[in-house]
Amino acid sequence: MATTVRLTVLTGPHKNRKFCFCGPTRCQVGRALDCFVQLSGTERDQLISRHHCQLDIDLPLVQIGDLGS
Repeated sequence: MATTVRLTVLTGPHKNRKFCFCGPTRCQVGRALDCFVQLSGTERDQLISRHHCQLDIDLPLVQIGDLGS
């Protein structure tokens, strides 16, 4: 069984950027500086919330939760 989860951005200004997670992890995705998966820097990124969603990784389960922003 895989011990690493890799998230790869497929489109947009961050295309091909990769984020790797080893072991159980909980982190946020968004534009804010405190997000582990930070997607900011271009005008198009303004469509992404500062705290957009949360990743809960506990292999083999990966869950994405909307933060409602």
